[in-house]
Amino acid sequence: LRAPHVYSDANLRQAFSMCIDHDATVAKATDSQGIPVYANVPPASWAFDTNVPKYTLDVAGAKTLIEKSGWTLGSDGIYQKAGKRLSTTLYVRSGKPQRTSFAQLAADQLKTCGIEVKVAPSDFSTVLLPLLSYPNNFDTYLGGWSTALDPDDSSIFGCDQVVTKASPDSNNFVGWCNKAADSLLTQGRQETDKTKRIAIYAQFQTAVHNDVPYFF
Repeated sequence: LRAPHVYSDANLRQAFSMCIDHDATVAKATDSQGIPVYANVPPASWAFDTNVPKYTLDVAGAKTLIEKSGWTLGSDGIYQKAGKRLSTTLYVRSGKPQRTSFAQLAADQLKTCGIEVKVAPSDFSTVLLPLLSYPNNFDTYLGGWSTALDPDDSSIFGCDQVVTKASPDSNNFVGWCNKAADSLLTQGRQETDKTKRIAIYAQFQTAVHNDVPYFF
């Protein structure tokens, strides 16, 4: 999300999420074994919010957002701006067939929106770990993480966990710092009443969904 990376532009992040038939792609990539999610909290958690907005397939709307940010459709069907094509490499861990399948299915759909994605299955230790460390020289990455049932994801989304030269291996390698969402993480971490925590994390799930630092 750091400038000048393309997805520092919220319009492009939103457009990305509007180009993929989310639920159908999850089903196809996982042989109908996957459960679609739209934010960070897994369904097994007591804080999972069923009211988080779903992703909406809207190719025309996505193109409108891309063009609003000054991109024009090139003769090859890919948007361009100031001599740069709207093209990124999507790194995905080798040996994870469901992830690779989802990545390729998503890439095929994104192309219809004028966004080029080149899927690159890569070794985790020699390729991906260096990319996820400072200075985070990547635009798009498909990965996953294990999480406890408690919904505190401060280590992944907290502003104080953004990867920097001083903290090269922090977990917030996408560089997302949303002050309102960060405040919710703090409230959720400090609150002891479970009912109140549920309400706080419901707000966070909507915030992380809407700002699209990740497409879940």
